[in-house]
Amino acid sequence: MPPRALLLVDLQNDFCAGGALAVPEGDSTVDVANRLIDWCQSRGEAVIASQDWHPANHGSFASQHCVEPYMPGQLDGLPQTFWPVHCVQNSEGAQLHPLLNQKAIAAMFHKGENPLVDSYSAFFDNGRRQKTSLDDWLRDHEIDELIVMGLATDYCVKFTVLDALQLGYKVNVITDGCRGVNIQPQDQCARVYGDVSSWGNAIYAGRLGRDAGVILVEFISGLHFLNDIVGQIILVSVAFNLLAAKTRRPNKYICPPLITGLNIR
Repeated sequence: MPPRALLLVDLQNDFCAGGALAVPEGDSTVDVANRLIDWCQSRGEAVIASQDWHPANHGSFASQHCVEPYMPGQLDGLPQTFWPVHCVQNSEGAQLHPLLNQKAIAAMFHKGENPLVDSYSAFFDNGRRQKTSLDDWLRDHEIDELIVMGLATDYCVKFTVLDALQLGYKVNVITDGCRGVNIQPQDQCARVYGDVSSWGNAIYAGRLGRDAGVILVEFISGLHFLNDIVGQIILVSVAFNLLAAKTRRPNKYICPPLITGLNIR
């Protein structure tokens, strides 16, 4: 198996139109996912997915605290946004979107099962006290690079990417395949991209081309896109000074952007 996998983050009914926690334009990510699935399958690359999988009494639910949804608070000693009840285990809302090519998914990773702490990342809970089986699965299959897309950019995608980088994975984010909740000013997608990019030197962003091509683009400040190139993958990578990550100064770089090609295996 090639050392790269497509990770679909939480493409579930409750995050799409009509769902309990619908992300604006969340449904539009499904077509992107299916195109990427076809592309990855043609190259023998694995397709995996994460799934929010909460018990009915999960502590992140506003109803458990008698507050209105989207109110800020604390859970397990950590800052918490209290959400509408969503993605309850075995409910219709927790299922993957019906138009998603689910037969192609080789492995599914549940998160958010502990009612005492929320879990945005597909790797860890928010307190980083418990791991899902995702990291072990990737290492067992000798996968060291991820293509990531899904819902929502400012929560589950963001923290999945941050954890993947900290665990040493190379990460490619397909921006066409992500949509954000954007309920707080700091959740704006441009801010999220800057936060994510400050954590490592192996982070790329991209969108799909018109046909089979995938156009990868820089996603720091001044987000821009290259012209569509069919059948070829282009990426703009940004080399980051590790000091910038440690000091949380995402826009302070020593190295300039480097333009290179993503290896087509």
